[in-house]
Amino acid sequence: SDLASVKRNNSTEGRSEFQMNPDGVTITNYRLRFLIPNIYKIAVYQIAGAQQWLDSNKYDILARAPKGSSDDQLRLMLQQLLVDRFGLKFHREARDVTGYAVVLAKDGPKFMIEKKPDQPGNDDGRVGAGRGMARGHMVSSAVFAQVLSIYLERPVLDQTGIDGLFNFELRWTPDETEPQLGGAPSPGGAPSPDPAGPSLLAALQERLGLKLVKQRSQIDMFVIDHLQETPTEN
Repeated sequence: SDLASVKRNNSTEGRSEFQMNPDGVTITNYRLRFLIPNIYKIAVYQIAGAQQWLDSNKYDILARAPKGSSDDQLRLMLQQLLVDRFGLKFHREARDVTGYAVVLAKDGPKFMIEKKPDQPGNDDGRVGAGRGMARGHMVSSAVFAQVLSIYLERPVLDQTGIDGLFNFELRWTPDETEPQLGGAPSPGGAPSPDPAGPSLLAALQERLGLKLVKQRSQIDMFVIDHLQETPTEN
């Protein structure tokens, strides 16, 4: 049978890691608020009914799997682990929520299109995200909208009309409600946000020539009915 170790991580510092390989999974210093979306391929804002500790408690998980397991097989294994060790019970339901659409501001965009989507090349989108900063290399506007949705904890639709891949770097002063992304510090040892710096919405318009408009949409919610804070031993 598959072997798994699930432990509470009580450290106050340290990077969060989620690594899948063909014979298992190593998860370090991770909040369930971010682990559940990773395992179920949903967005953080789709989770409802969650207890407050979901945002504060961090866990280490080491799970072995049969050699040659695919990423989808590993995620299924982790889904079962959440049921077995944390007693996870949930249901899905559609809800109307207020989200955003990202659109061009009057003076936007303020970045170069590096490549059209149909141009050949092996550049795949890479994104770094931390508290008060995000950057991307060769990303589409749809991917950029997904990055914004993480910070805003709301659905963000891409309505920029941008057809191509671009690079961006964005820094802002986060407010108290901005989520901690899995517990990881800013990538690359980035400095702490400037307390006198712009808000996310201001930085978005000043640096990139983009803005957000509110928009209602219906999304599929992952509603937690039961989840225990202390994992069982087996």
